[in-house]
Amino acid sequence: HLFIVRHPLAFFYPKVERENNWRPFNWLDSWHHVFDALEKGEVEWYAVVTYEALVDHYDVVMQELLEVIISGVKRFSHTQISREIESWFKRVDHSNSTKKEGHSVRRRLHLRDSKFTKSYLSLTSDIVERWQACLNDKQCHTVLDGLMPEILPYFGYSSRVNISETVMVSEESGHVLFSSEGDALDKVKQKQQIIMPGDNHLGHHPPPELMTKMTELIESTRLWNHVTQY
Repeated sequence: HLFIVRHPLAFFYPKVERENNWRPFNWLDSWHHVFDALEKGEVEWYAVVTYEALVDHYDVVMQELLEVIISGVKRFSHTQISREIESWFKRVDHSNSTKKEGHSVRRRLHLRDSKFTKSYLSLTSDIVERWQACLNDKQCHTVLDGLMPEILPYFGYSSRVNISETVMVSEESGHVLFSSEGDALDKVKQKQQIIMPGDNHLGHHPPPELMTKMTELIESTRLWNHVTQY
């Protein structure tokens, strides 16, 4: 499973949700649900990446995702999952593949021009408008105040509430955020001589302290909402 995260105020919402001032809370609640499932082992083979890292650090992230796949295949080589993967490959249509001198050649992947990739991280006027609306709304801003300093830095996002032209992740967060294949990713970083800060959670399961902070913010927000209704 591949889970892709994006900043809670930096992506498009359907029109029906545009007036919902609880967007940051919905983002928090949704990802808390996902991480809770990962913590309980309900998903055995996974990777979590941010959209921003995938765009701005494409080569690094893709190499690490490939390592997640290779490591997972090795771990599940004698399980039902492995048999299902093998069965899937047998069903894949290889009609577009080319052959050269009797050997199969993989189909070439066509990637978009890297010259324009960062434009995908630029905020549209609609997104900026809704971000400002959140800052002006007491409920929305309260949740955002809890997210910014305590939780979003775990994803590599800035702890600043101010609106900027683009939303990017920090340089050290330009990797797979969380994964079931943490040990394999550590070996890749060591091989590439990538020095990470001590006690770094990148590439491993979501850290317990992140789950604790998410839970506390969810509970306090629900309590605050309950009190303000009376």
